[in-house]
Amino acid sequence: MTPAAAGTGRLPADETETELEILVIEDEFDHADLVEQMLARGLEIPHRIARFETLESAREAVRETDGLIILDLGLPDTDGLETLQAIQELNGEVPVVVYSATDGIAMAGDAVRRGAQDFLVKGHADGHALARSVAFAVERKRVELELAHLANHDPVTGLPNRAGLYEALRSAIARTTRSGASVGLLFIDMDNFKAINDTWGHEIGDRALKTAAARMGECVRDGDLLARLHGDEFAILCDGVAGPHELEPLARRLAERLKGPARLGPAEVSLSASIGIAISDAAIPVDELIGLADGAMYEAKRDPLSAYSFAAELPAPRPAREMISLGESPIGELLAGFEPLYDAAERHLIGGEIVACRRGDDGASVLGLEESAMAELDAITMVELGFALIRAAFAEIPDSLSRLNFNVTLPAKVLTDERMLPGLADGFGALAIRPQCLGVLIGGGLSAASLPGLATLAEELRGHGIRVGIDGLGGERASIVAFDKIGPQFARLDPRICRSGAGGRIRAAAAGVADAYSLETIAAGIEDDATAAELVAVGCDVVQGYPLPGPLTIEQFLAAALPG
Repeated sequence: MTPAAAGTGRLPADETETELEILVIEDEFDHADLVEQMLARGLEIPHRIARFETLESAREAVRETDGLIILDLGLPDTDGLETLQAIQELNGEVPVVVYSATDGIAMAGDAVRRGAQDFLVKGHADGHALARSVAFAVERKRVELELAHLANHDPVTGLPNRAGLYEALRSAIARTTRSGASVGLLFIDMDNFKAINDTWGHEIGDRALKTAAARMGECVRDGDLLARLHGDEFAILCDGVAGPHELEPLARRLAERLKGPARLGPAEVSLSASIGIAISDAAIPVDELIGLADGAMYEAKRDPLSAYSFAAELPAPRPAREMISLGESPIGELLAGFEPLYDAAERHLIGGEIVACRRGDDGASVLGLEESAMAELDAITMVELGFALIRAAFAEIPDSLSRLNFNVTLPAKVLTDERMLPGLADGFGALAIRPQCLGVLIGGGLSAASLPGLATLAEELRGHGIRVGIDGLGGERASIVAFDKIGPQFARLDPRICRSGAGGRIRAAAAGVADAYSLETIAAGIEDDATAAELVAVGCDVVQGYPLPGPLTIEQFLAAALPG
């Protein structure tokens, strides 16, 4: 729908105030019209309204707006809380007021927990309530963003702080696996800064830090990130560098610009700094890269003829079966486990799903991770975890088992994260594994907004010889539209319909969908032979984790694959 004219509202005398842009995403004309009328009568701040009937038509406006969204959860191209999730994936900083026909405390609570600023029920909100909700939503979101900024920025210099640098470093290090470029880090320590504080006090010390930050800001290149770590320590992240030679001119500029007198109120102080440089093209922990740069900085301090020094040794990739979490991830030390895949009719082993595991207390078994543990990983770490697990698994699978197929599951929202989507398929292709033996299962969280990106990714993965599947067939989150858009080669049934006592009609319907799209069908969650037989009868091709449950260690898996 074409954006409507701006609402008039009751404007204050100062009409030069910036107008609040309000996107009304509502497919029912009468409700959209009512919202516009209520805001015109009740909202006392300048505003303009743009109306849209579908999420797809609003996509660009949502990305670009710095205003507010009034959102109906039931749109023609998306429905329920997935609509809210899709909006947040497009623009995580825009405040959202849900305006829904659903009158339920549980739904309202879920919406607010997932980031909505308020939840209003159609027919139960007048103009005053809507106007108040809009005004409060804008202010609450502003406060949220300010608090988030304060959490990641240094109050003295305004630069990103240690937390902000760590987040940026984790993302940059994760990209090294896919891009082939290196990550550079310059660790900068001000010389004799304690003497400035001791002689002139902390106020002059803070002025010295601001002056140093401003001078460094004049030297950094476009795309570099300058941060204050602690005290008189700073760091510069240089992403996508070709090698050490690329950073030497930057280090030289920094040393020259930082060195010299500075007039700070009543004090004139002399500034200088020592700089350590580390570069890595490996997916190593953040602390390890910082430690290398820090060590190089101390080498520079010891050399009176040089203000900067390079790390003596570049880090090598860690063995895949050691700790593969990045930075300060809470997951800890992981290894690859296998949930066996069997031919449903003949019950012989045909492959396995590669899953993240911890070593059991007995030292001989492995335990699958709880969902709560995996939920603590961000999208980039989740993908790097997947890469590392695949490498670990294939490093120990002998060529004699090239007939086997292996799958790995990643959530849809992870696979469409805008920070990783460019080059993600190339990252899988660069794993250098046997063609057609790896499958990527797209996990939960499919939404209308994610389908175009997933369809493009699926096509690129297939171009690398990687099979693409959809998880949760027969459940609420795997719609038939997704199969049309993505074009998978296999699907895994929702485990709830594969358990004893589950509805046979749902199983048959799900198997029918798979047959209509010529998909290989995997059943997981089977609890007994009778249920397994029912699934075979409706056309299920593969059973996962039954009769031999997983996850298995590599030794257990090879024993099952190579009996005798």
